[in-house]
Amino acid sequence: MLSSLRVRNFRCILNLQMQFTYDLKQAPRGWKELDKLPFIEDGGGRLMPCMALYGPNASGKSTIILAIATLADFARGRVSLQSFYRPYCFN
Repeated sequence: MLSSLRVRNFRCILNLQMQFTYDLKQAPRGWKELDKLPFIEDGGGRLMPCMALYGPNASGKSTIILAIATLADFARGRVSLQSFYRPYCFN
């Protein structure tokens, strides 16, 4: 499970840092009344098992999903770093 994601120079994203934890190690209100916990305890932080991306059109939501899919492909050995090296794309 991811606890954070950093994307740099990937398609339209120059530099992005995302955290998949609750702020200040807190949980959502009313979590004690729920049948299942809405978080996963891991190393002192509370990770979110499910997350939603939302925002206006052309804000980079699909690019974030593609970055996560590319990371998964790289971890499985399906993609090499040389296929992403394009020095002429960004300054």
